[in-house]
Amino acid sequence: MGKKKYIETPELYLKLWNEYVKEVKSKPKLVHDFVGKDGNSVHRERERPLSWDGFELFVMQKGYIKTPDLSEYCNEDNKSYSDYLPLSRAFKKQIKADHIEGGMTNIYNANITASLHGLKNHNETEIKANVTMPIPDIGSRKK
Repeated sequence: MGKKKYIETPELYLKLWNEYVKEVKSKPKLVHDFVGKDGNSVHRERERPLSWDGFELFVMQKGYIKTPDLSEYCNEDNKSYSDYLPLSRAFKKQIKADHIEGGMTNIYNANITASLHGLKNHNETEIKANVTMPIPDIGSRKK
């Protein structure tokens, strides 16, 4: 008999994901800032991005796992978790879409988003030159 699953069903897995997304998006981070000519102290709300690490921590804090690790639920080789794999893939796609859309709209830092997802702006410039330099005849110099 296989190891007991901490998250017993894919339906519970999806429910936990939806709770995580709702919590993250409903509780923005407060950023301390100074505005105006007098530098008035204010706290601005910033949207929190979704993250796989955040989801693992959320599930751990709910008491379903003892360490923040859901790798078994994403492992293609583990047949006993195969019902969870499509959900894990969808969750990770949703995270990536959240990051990219947030980066493109300046909600999140675009450079960090690009770095996290292996995106890069690749510009290639090729310069070709054909230079001909005259070689002086040193032997015919007069002293």
